[in-house]
Amino acid sequence: MKYSQNIKQEALSRYKCGSDSVKNIIEDLHIPRSTLYYWIKQEAVLPSCRYAKQPAVSQKKYEDLRRHTAKLEQYVSAAKDINLSSLLTLDEKLELYDLQEGKYSSKILCEVLGISRGTYSKRIVNHKNPTVSEEHRAAVKERVIEIFDKSQQRYGSDKILALMQQEGVHTSEQMVRSIMKELGIQSVGVNAKRTYTSEIRIKRNLLKQNFNVDAPNRVWVGDITQFWWAGNRFYICVILDLFSRKIVSYKISKNCSTKLVTATLRYAYENRERPQNLIFHSDRGAQYTSAGYVNLLRSLGITQSFSRSGSPYDNAVIESFFNLLKKEELHRRVYRSEREFLKCIDEYISFYNSSRPHRYNNYKSPDSTEKLFEKSILSKDLP
Repeated sequence: MKYSQNIKQEALSRYKCGSDSVKNIIEDLHIPRSTLYYWIKQEAVLPSCRYAKQPAVSQKKYEDLRRHTAKLEQYVSAAKDINLSSLLTLDEKLELYDLQEGKYSSKILCEVLGISRGTYSKRIVNHKNPTVSEEHRAAVKERVIEIFDKSQQRYGSDKILALMQQEGVHTSEQMVRSIMKELGIQSVGVNAKRTYTSEIRIKRNLLKQNFNVDAPNRVWVGDITQFWWAGNRFYICVILDLFSRKIVSYKISKNCSTKLVTATLRYAYENRERPQNLIFHSDRGAQYTSAGYVNLLRSLGITQSFSRSGSPYDNAVIESFFNLLKKEELHRRVYRSEREFLKCIDEYISFYNSSRPHRYNNYKSPDSTEKLFEKSILSKDLP
């Protein structure tokens, strides 16, 4: 059967654009699949070669290349839409996955975000539709954290349960205890005096304003600063390695809680490959002296050091960084959205670590300083 030139041109045009599938083209134009492929094969012959009988690119290869190109375009588009950060935790990656789900395939999102297939199955597919009990536990957990922080860590499971029951929340003391154990939080308890005496004894200032360190992961310093934006107060928690002045971890939250400082420490500890014989120095803020944080440091084998009361100079390096962050970034811009605000902070910290010259490092960046140290260690090990 012969077909008009117009039908042939329309079929080839729609095929080349890639907007329609082969199935749609042959159904709309009422032509056999073999006829469409024959026309495509004719178009693929090299025009510059008078004797060419084979297509320049086979039909199968052409289809493979077209699919591969479309896939690459999806990767690029997804990478642009997702606010990627070098310091993202797994939970933060999963939140970004949820925001972009439906717009891109699960395979593309997992590869762009760096989520393994096993994690995808366990944390996304299996928990896509949480059970009623899981949703209830999550709600109770959030309220337990709020009540515990508001009481300044004074309440135990019984008082937290009583307050929740007064609010009409149905739960049990066993669940509250289980959640508190999971979070690593506990009441100051009846041994407050003994704990206080013990803490006074162990609150040693190991640094004594000696901020010169001879190797990475020997001494970390941490602190929290706050910044107002759009009527909201954001708390920025940072951990800095004294050797190179590198920011090894940071988190931002609207709540200045023990959870904020523990999440920041956990990320730094894992990201720096679980260093040993480490000292962590901070002020005596409630978050850093909380039982949950102290117990976490002990479980990781990290020695805790504290500034003297009312002496910000004992933690001058981290104070200096916060001054730079506000002077060079936060106080220079008008952020249009919370997403832009968070993205700009991440970009500044990346710039600070990788590019900004530091006087203490002989005007090298923190990343360059650590790389030079690694090279010096390797050269010493060589025979």
